[in-house]
Amino acid sequence: MTTAAFLVIGDARTRAGELRRLQTHARELHDAELILCKEQLGHEDRGAVRHCVESDLEPSATTLASVLAFARRRGLNITGVLPHCDTGVALATMIADRLELPAADPVRATAAVCGSTYRRAEAELPARPAFLRAPAAREVRDEPEAQAFRDAVAPAEARLRPVVTGGGAGVRAGAAGTMRGALSRPAPRPGTTVIAEEFPAGARFYGVDHVAGFAWVTEQELLDGSGRLVRQQIVPAPLDAQAEARLLHTGFTAAEVCGFDGSVFHADVLRLPDGSTSVLAPALRPDRLGGWQLASLAFPDLDPWEQWLQYACEGTPAFGVFDQRAVAGIRRVRAPRDGVLSAAPYPRVSRLLDEHDPYLREVSFTKRLGDRVTRDITHEDDFLGHVICATPTYDQTRQTLLDCTRRIEDALEIS
Repeated sequence: MTTAAFLVIGDARTRAGELRRLQTHARELHDAELILCKEQLGHEDRGAVRHCVESDLEPSATTLASVLAFARRRGLNITGVLPHCDTGVALATMIADRLELPAADPVRATAAVCGSTYRRAEAELPARPAFLRAPAAREVRDEPEAQAFRDAVAPAEARLRPVVTGGGAGVRAGAAGTMRGALSRPAPRPGTTVIAEEFPAGARFYGVDHVAGFAWVTEQELLDGSGRLVRQQIVPAPLDAQAEARLLHTGFTAAEVCGFDGSVFHADVLRLPDGSTSVLAPALRPDRLGGWQLASLAFPDLDPWEQWLQYACEGTPAFGVFDQRAVAGIRRVRAPRDGVLSAAPYPRVSRLLDEHDPYLREVSFTKRLGDRVTRDITHEDDFLGHVICATPTYDQTRQTLLDCTRRIEDALEIS
C-alpha cells in the first residue's frame, strides 16, 4: 500500500515555516505526505518534513530515477510536483511530465531559468502588445564586452546579472569589477555567464503573481535603488485600472513564454514613466519574499498554498472571486551600522510596537545575540528580519511599515 505525496523541489531559501504549512495542508486536505528534494538538506529541513531526499537538482535521467526510487522505498506515490526554486524548475517539469502530472512545458520552461533563452523567446513573440517593451540584451564574457554594450544602449542604463535567474535587476555596468559583482551574489552555478540588459530610466518595480486562476500585482521597493534586493512589498499595488491590466498582461505574457500551464508563476516587471512595461525576470515558482502571505492577508478568502496543492494534483484552477479587505505589506529590518548585535531586540519589540495592534501581523528576526551585522546589504541574509502588517489603506500600511522598522532599528544595540 502506498501513500500519496507532493514533491517539493526547493533550495536554501525554502523556509521551514512554509514547508510545515504545505505539509499540514497536504495531510488535512489530501491525506498526503510531503517530500522535500534539495541540494543541501539542513537540520531545519529534516525537522519540518519527514521525507527528505538530497539531490543536485540536475534534470537528468539519473536524478529522475533517484528521486522516484526514494519515493518507492518510502512507500510514497507522487501525486503532485511543486517547484519552489528557479534551479529546480527543469527537474520538477521533467518529473511531472514523466508521471503525467500537471506542469509547465519541460522544453519551454528553460526560459524561466535562463535569461538569454527568455530574451530570445521574448523577441520572437508573434504578437506582443504595443505597451510591452523587449529590452536589448546580450551575453557578455568580460569587462570590455560589458562596456561595449553599455555604450550601445546609452543613454539608457545597462545592467549585468547572471544568465541563470535569481540575480534581481542586476548591477549597473560602469565601474571596473561589475562582471565580478554580477556573479557574486546570489551565488550562481559553476560556469554561469553574465547577461547585459538595457534598463529603462525611471522604471518602477512590481511583481505579478498567479496561483491556480487568481492573479495580483505587488508594489516593490528596492533597497536604496540598488537594483538587486527588495526592501519592501505591498499587496495590492496602488494602481489605476489600465496600469494594473497592463502589468497583469505583461506577467501572463512572460509566464506563457515559459510554458506556463495555469498553476503558479511570479514575474518581476517594470512600469516605465510613459506607461509601457517590460519584463525583468520570469519564474515558475512562488514569490520568495512573503508575497503569498501578503495576498492571504489582503484577500482573506484566498489560500495560495491550498490552491497550489489542488492544481498540482488535479490541474483544475480555482477561478474564485476573492474580495480585497486589507492592504498588506512586508518591510525588512536593516542594521543602522556595522558591528556585533550586543543585545537581542526581542524583549523590547512588543513594547515598541504595541500601539500598532491589531495591524501588526508578524515580526521576525533572523539574527541572534553575538551575530555580526552590516548596514551594507549585499545579500538577502544581511537583513536582520522583517515586519508584516495589514491595514485598511495603502497609506496606512506604508506608514506602519516605516514606523515599525524605524523603531526596531533605533532600538538595536550594536557594538
